[in-house]
Amino acid sequence: MLKTCLITLLVYLMGTFAPAQPVVNNFNTIDGEVYWLKIYETQMSFDELFEAVKNSGKFQELSKSKNLISGQYNNFLPDYQGAGYKNINTAMYISTGKFYAIVTINYKQGKYRVTVKNIRLEANIANMQSNDRLETYAIKNRTFRKSFIKSDSKIFDYSFSKTFSFKVAESGEW
Repeated sequence: MLKTCLITLLVYLMGTFAPAQPVVNNFNTIDGEVYWLKIYETQMSFDELFEAVKNSGKFQELSKSKNLISGQYNNFLPDYQGAGYKNINTAMYISTGKFYAIVTINYKQGKYRVTVKNIRLEANIANMQSNDRLETYAIKNRTFRKSFIKSDSKIFDYSFSKTFSFKVAESGEW
């Protein structure tokens, strides 16, 4: 009986104090769902940020409320070349696929936090249609795959970072 109680306690403590999944190139997981999160500093007001997001033309179904912007990011093509990779060294799902995601941007004076979640792939590889979640390629046994850590996450991080770095529009006056 005592042995059973000790084993149960040990298993409970291992689960309670198990190390959290590390953040990998701004990617993290909660309950098996992969999301990308990054905080940017800005000089823009909330309304200026919303206009920059809207004018980028990259997002659909945009909505804003109080200090939150949300929308869909459709037909996203990761810039593996800009991230320093060649087609031959890039996972096929990245180099041949289009991605879709849900985006939320939380604003506080002087900064904004971007969260990209529910990242889905639509690919046409060798006449096969695929519509998978990023988790299929990024996670195995509730941890990030080595291939995702080594290159895939770097490509996505570079592409997302570039996409969500909004600047104040400069006027054409002088």
